[in-house]
Amino acid sequence: MALKTAEQYKESLRDGRVVYYKGEKIKDVTTHPDLQVCVNTMAIDYEMAEDPKYRDLAVVEDPEFGPTSRYYYTPKNSEDLLKAHELIITSTTLSDGYIPLAHDIGADALMPLPSRPT
Repeated sequence: MALKTAEQYKESLRDGRVVYYKGEKIKDVTTHPDLQVCVNTMAIDYEMAEDPKYRDLAVVEDPEFGPTSRYYYTPKNSEDLLKAHELIITSTTLSDGYIPLAHDIGADALMPLPSRPT
């Protein structure tokens, strides 16, 4: 399965979900003046994967799965760990100090888990 683009990510949020914000039912979180800030922050990770300047940092060529987000790639050595760290710092910098939590923190939480049943 190919990596999603930023536009595909945003489109995936237009799936009929019901969202209320400050007591108001939101028609489209991707265009709401307040909520689109969150959507655009989360989209930074997808944009980095598409941008030639950041692609090598954001995407790993996994021999089993093909192009994979570095967030979901199990580090094999210290270089992989350092690149994952650099990816988090870079994405946070690009998002004006906010961590695109959807990937950065969630992936870090999953990394300690065994990748195979023991």
